[in-house]
Amino acid sequence: MSLSCKKMISVLSCVLFFCISMSLTPASAQDILADVDVGAAAAQLEKLKRSGRSALKQGDVAAAIKFYEDVLLLDPKSGEALYQLAVINFRKGNHVRGFDLIQRAVAVTPAQNPLPRLALAKALTEIGKGEEAVQEYERALAGAGPSFRYAKQTSLEMDLLRLRLALENRDRDRILEIGRALMIDHEGNRTMLEVVATTYARSGLFDEARLAYERLLQQTPNNPAVAFYLAGVYEALRQPKKAIKYYEQAIANAD
Repeated sequence: MSLSCKKMISVLSCVLFFCISMSLTPASAQDILADVDVGAAAAQLEKLKRSGRSALKQGDVAAAIKFYEDVLLLDPKSGEALYQLAVINFRKGNHVRGFDLIQRAVAVTPAQNPLPRLALAKALTEIGKGEEAVQEYERALAGAGPSFRYAKQTSLEMDLLRLRLALENRDRDRILEIGRALMIDHEGNRTMLEVVATTYARSGLFDEARLAYERLLQQTPNNPAVAFYLAGVYEALRQPKKAIKYYEQAIANAD
């Protein structure tokens, strides 16, 4: 075979290899997506979410974890799966994993849904990051708007946390400001009254503590603990006769 023929065959071989290679090039992303049954994938995701909700409702946490982890395999940005898995991990004490999940949930969840931020706020409170927690409470309430079903309860939680932080900082002016607002905004709430009264007493604000304990005693007249604490406040105010009166009431109701 002549040299020129060999060269011609070599050239033709290269052209043929190129053509075959081009025909075997992987399909584009658009071509691949076009072949995916989007409806079936969405239906599978929804089925897994429903199964996760059902498992949680029945108290089967292990099954719920499995379902929601499967959701994340199909949709890594599923706000519901990230949120539910975060809550589960927080309850199990797995805070590192919980914080990773809840921060991802916050990032992908519309502001109108405050639940991920509220979960983040509560988790921050548990690990002692109160100031950061207050910020998350504020963002959750701002995003949810006034129509949020649990706005009042959330506001109460946030303000009680603020009160606790003021006590830790020994900021008596701030304690008075928050305490008075709480007693106006959440009048009749026993938990609030007890926390406010105790905080006033611990801060040496005995006149304010007396008023709060007296209001609480009106709501729970047979509660020996409240009568006892009120007696202590009167003792601090150097009013021994009233202190004795409420000590006796506490003893009588304790029987």
